Amino acid sequence: MRCIFLLCLLVSMGFSATLKGNHVERNNVAEKASHQARNPVDDVIRDALEIVRQLMLNGTAATPILDPFFVEYLLVNFESPDANLILQIDNTWVTHMAEFIIDNISTNMVRLTMELALSLPNFNIDGHYAMDGILLNLFPLYGSGSYYIHVFDVSLGGGAGLSMGVPPQIRDLHLDFTFQSLEVKFDNLLGGGSLEALIETVINELAKEVVDAIWAIINEPFCQLIEDQINQALANMGGEGSELAVIPDSKEVGNANAYLDEVLAELRQVLYQTPGIDPKTLPDAYTEISGGHAAIYNGWLIGLSSIHRSADATLDYAGRFIMFNGSAGYSNMQAGYRVQVEVWGTGPDAEAFALIRSVDFFFSFKIDAITGAVTVNDFNIYNIGQIDVEINGLAPFDWAFESIAELIIKTIKDDLAQTISSVILELLRQVVEGNPPPPPPQAAKILQIKF
Repeated sequence: MRCIFLLCLLVSMGFSATLKGNHVERNNVAEKASHQARNPVDDVIRDALEIVRQLMLNGTAATPILDPFFVEYLLVNFESPDANLILQIDNTWVTHMAEFIIDNISTNMVRLTMELALSLPNFNIDGHYAMDGILLNLFPLYGSGSYYIHVFDVSLGGGAGLSMGVPPQIRDLHLDFTFQSLEVKFDNLLGGGSLEALIETVINELAKEVVDAIWAIINEPFCQLIEDQINQALANMGGEGSELAVIPDSKEVGNANAYLDEVLAELRQVLYQTPGIDPKTLPDAYTEISGGHAAIYNGWLIGLSSIHRSADATLDYAGRFIMFNGSAGYSNMQAGYRVQVEVWGTGPDAEAFALIRSVDFFFSFKIDAITGAVTVNDFNIYNIGQIDVEINGLAPFDWAFESIAELIIKTIKDDLAQTISSVILELLRQVVEGNPPPPPPQAAKILQIKF
């Protein structure tokens, strides 16, 4: 039985036409086109995407529904030469995402890649908003109520790496998001004087930022669902009796991305179910300001259960031990505080919101393949990225904004570093201990010895 890798290689590169009498045999050209059209891997992926569509609409006990997709809360800070606006949206539903069209699937067995192109005629964003800001540093613009954004002619294009192991798998799927036009409406929008044309321009630009922010939230679970279903379909394709089953296991020892993804999927469930983790209470803090002080209290943080892989992972076998190295992190976590300012015996009570754009850390575990014990060999938080802070209700003490924002940022960073280095790292270690990688051959032999 020939290896399916050779079959797919021929499919990917195309069959050479046969030369007879200095001309190309027409039936060979037709055969080439027929084989290219019937790429078996592409067909499996296409069928898996139809399963994705159904799972987005109906979900399962293990798969949340993605259409409609619920966004409980999102804060958008919009700044342009014409306007400065703060937009809060909540109770927002995103619909029609499952109506995607499969424009192209192309696997290449030479470069070991999969290209994927999807499109959407439109999808809708509907919810509640509250807005406050100013136009041209002069005219107020504010309002609250219902809003909608309808997005038209959406393109989702990207791809993934392809691992020709047993079974073959895709990895690191990414999809870039673009669209052609929007239809936007914010009810009860007030202010702005007679600047109707400027308001329309600003609101359209603001809506684009909302769409980008919401896609950033949807993107990870959407890509993960696609990747999981394609890999499951490829695994089923490689069952007993299938030519895929005779592919030699070409997986490099050093590639542990799939294993880390499995570990983090389990860790996300643990974090979600652990009380006090997501949402998490942030510590109170205090700082002196000119003529008085500012205090932050009733702090909260959302997003610790959304941990994901942020770089390649490796497994290195050395005798009975396995060194497991990887990087994980977070994107767009949200936090908030109540703020109390007191200067000469008076001051406002305000509310602060923060967006933590990225957090990444490296870990190294030493795993005893015989006893199953996992110890921390190395750990480093190498990135706590930009933290954007907005404070509402501070006037007329806006001059204290910078000191309060610095206090909030420092408190969040310190608490994140402490939480990740203790709670998250320990839970990650426990998950690895409960779900170890395959032991090295040396350890398997030792396990068979009777003492």
